[in-house]
Amino acid sequence: MIITIAGWLCIATGILSLWRGAKLWRTGRRDSLGTPGTVVLAEGGCLVLFGAGGLLDGVWTFLLLPAMVLGLISLVYRIRTWRRGRALT
Repeated sequence: MIITIAGWLCIATGILSLWRGAKLWRTGRRDSLGTPGTVVLAEGGCLVLFGAGGLLDGVWTFLLLPAMVLGLISLVYRIRTWRRGRALT
């Protein structure tokens, strides 16, 4: 039951993040942390795939692999910008 609730929560949060990332990407703006829309889209896709892969059984659990890749892309971007910002101060 808790796994199901967590999966649906990941999917709902991911859909909201995809919507926000698409809006940022279309306008060419960044969010309040300075993250571009493409990274926000990657994070949203990660959450949707992670939630769907956790809810479904069988072959559908292979959705977790692209979810991990999208999550890793956004994590590497955030670490690189954090390190670059710390080097400037």
